[in-house]
Amino acid sequence: MTHVLLALMAIGCLPVIAEDRSASWPLEIEGPAVHKCLITEEISPYPSTSFWVSGLGENDADGNESLDSVEPPASFEYVEDLDEYEEEHVLAASKKKITVAYHEYGGICTFE
Repeated sequence: MTHVLLALMAIGCLPVIAEDRSASWPLEIEGPAVHKCLITEEISPYPSTSFWVSGLGENDADGNESLDSVEPPASFEYVEDLDEYEEEHVLAASKKKITVAYHEYGGICTFE
């Protein structure tokens, strides 16, 4: 998650209106709305794509805007390739360690 925060800080953040934190997760953004966002693609072992938007929630203890998982936007405009990275995770049931590979992209998400 640290990589996600650093990557989003690198592309900057737009001021946005706070959302109700009791909403389901990932959050559904009511449109029309445009936000700078981050796409995280899990490459392996379980390919998937997640969208993240900053500033919807409260700031962390250091004053950085939080990143919230959001429902896929109507469109994504690519701005920047933020590179690949790997993280080690421990599976809860088996306690087995696995390496998860990700690729992140910064861009503009449009919600309708």
